[in-house]
Amino acid sequence: MNRRELIQFLLLVGAVGTVPLVCSAPLGGARKQRALVLVELNGGNDSLNCFIPLAQEARYKALRPALHLSAEERVKLDDNIALHKALSPLRNGWLDKDLALVHGLGYPGPNLSHFRSIEIWDTASNSDSYKTTGWLSSLAKQPAKSGVDALVLGRNSGPVAGGKGAVLQADLLRHFLGKSRQLGHIDGAKNNAAYSHLLSVQNNLVSVAKDLLPILQKKDVVKTIFPETLLGRQLAEIAQLINLGVDTRVYKVALSGFDTHRNQKPVHQRLLSQLSAALLAFREEMIRSGHWDDVVVMTYSEFGRRPKMNGSGGTDHGTAASHIVMGGKVQGGHIGTYPALPEKDNANMQFTTDFRALYQTVLDRWFEFPDIRLADGVEGALPLFRVS
Repeated sequence: MNRRELIQFLLLVGAVGTVPLVCSAPLGGARKQRALVLVELNGGNDSLNCFIPLAQEARYKALRPALHLSAEERVKLDDNIALHKALSPLRNGWLDKDLALVHGLGYPGPNLSHFRSIEIWDTASNSDSYKTTGWLSSLAKQPAKSGVDALVLGRNSGPVAGGKGAVLQADLLRHFLGKSRQLGHIDGAKNNAAYSHLLSVQNNLVSVAKDLLPILQKKDVVKTIFPETLLGRQLAEIAQLINLGVDTRVYKVALSGFDTHRNQKPVHQRLLSQLSAALLAFREEMIRSGHWDDVVVMTYSEFGRRPKMNGSGGTDHGTAASHIVMGGKVQGGHIGTYPALPEKDNANMQFTTDFRALYQTVLDRWFEFPDIRLADGVEGALPLFRVS
């Protein structure tokens, strides 16, 4: 391993502990395991230019004289919302009613620091309190038989960190497991507890590599063509694991670059094009393989952007935002109320849906873990899923 990979490997010590990572799930595609795929839009996505509120179009244009999307730069979703044209590949999900837009997501006392706000979203904490565990860390009370409770491809394992589950993190799983397999099995050092623990983690990773690498090398498991972006390749790996029956419950990927303080239009268009192309391929592959009903995909970000454009052709840190939730069991449509655009030029939008209500709905109705409570007074009552 090179230095970067070694550091990444060492970071796994606290995440996977000494859980025996032996892949024992039936891997023929027969197993049906509900899974959540989190897509972090790192940097603070400008959802106002993703989902334009048509009823507030005059104010939208006034706040963004050079940044608003013209009719040629957007696609009408319905009478309420126009979609950034770069997101138009997702329109089929809207028409098929398996894509929902959850509006006005935020929390009381918003923090506009990237580091603190993403921590709040990852842990479902109040803005003035701190938690050491991610909001999904408790799912490991029913460990995955594959030995991997959560797979994080890319940055930030925050939503699944701090629990007892086995969390595996890498940029691309196949490459990382290939490197891990080369490490080989080493007997523990009896007189050195720390070194013995490190070797135990190494041996666990070797076991995972031995079991999962042959799975990832199977051909024709994924038939959909995914884009050759890092996000596309990561979602293709996740699709392959789901298709083969690996029972990991949580997958996470991230797309970075959304901190668009300047020259936002071309940057945002490029990022949204990458996002929509990768999500489209993933949706098509899950439908093709018969797993779309077993998957929920959800975007999130540390915050939205300020409604008024700045003097550099971009936007500064904001608050409330809309996010995408999609899946075969998702009840498509609008959920929640789109916030009113502020009358004061430099003001932020006020959140209308506590983001933890979205999380709690996923825990209650998707994973069916109603005993896990994230915040006092926040209920998981969003009409997000179809009645079975």
